[in-house]
Amino acid sequence: MAVSALLTDFAHAQSQPTTGIIYNTSEWSSLQYECHLRSGANLDCDMTQASVRRQGGGKKLQEEISKALAQLKTEKPIKPEECAQWEQAIEKIKNPKPADEGYAQLSSMEPPAKQDLLKTMSTLVEFCKNPNEQTMTRLTTLNFEREARTCIVGTNSFSLQFKRVPGSQTWASNTGPDGLCGVVTVARLEPDPKSPNFYNYIQKKVVTIPSANFGSMKCADVIEQGEYKFVWQSRDIYAKCDYIKFGF
Repeated sequence: MAVSALLTDFAHAQSQPTTGIIYNTSEWSSLQYECHLRSGANLDCDMTQASVRRQGGGKKLQEEISKALAQLKTEKPIKPEECAQWEQAIEKIKNPKPADEGYAQLSSMEPPAKQDLLKTMSTLVEFCKNPNEQTMTRLTTLNFEREARTCIVGTNSFSLQFKRVPGSQTWASNTGPDGLCGVVTVARLEPDPKSPNFYNYIQKKVVTIPSANFGSMKCADVIEQGEYKFVWQSRDIYAKCDYIKFGF
């Protein structure tokens, strides 16, 4: 760990950023960069962003319950054999046998995770047999609470080209518009005001075609805009994650 810190100090002490890890000041993410000087005023940087977010995001329980109850009115009746399949699945979870599909995963499951799964499955069977507002509300609440305890870990790699701002140690980048949303990315790597041997990173994205369709949604609703700052000082994050998923 001490060697890593020395290497980071050395990297930041150069006349241009070379390699390091910086941390988002408002979100649960970090950015690892590796930069190479192409010429006296041009810098090529490969960047990998690692991020953590709660699966539930900004969802609200009452809103999710309202959506589920609305769907309940239009769903087709559940067949009795489907309920029987869920009941059989519960027995396999409680007492997995070597011949069962997924035996290795079930037999190695941590007790708290197994209890969560059994609770959800039992509520699902209850809903299956009596698909009413009460059972739908219980099922939706269980799913909501699990998502609130689930964190998604993802990575995103990209490259940027920077130019030195004349008369300074700041490096600026301006790319785009790119893609069907016309995204313009403005970024800079600049020395920290209080610790000039260390670099911080500031990025801002602007969607120039906000009304364009990105799948089933508008670009303005999908791509986060605004300014984000990454600094060299790390921080501890209390995430309350019982479950981890990898993806986006």
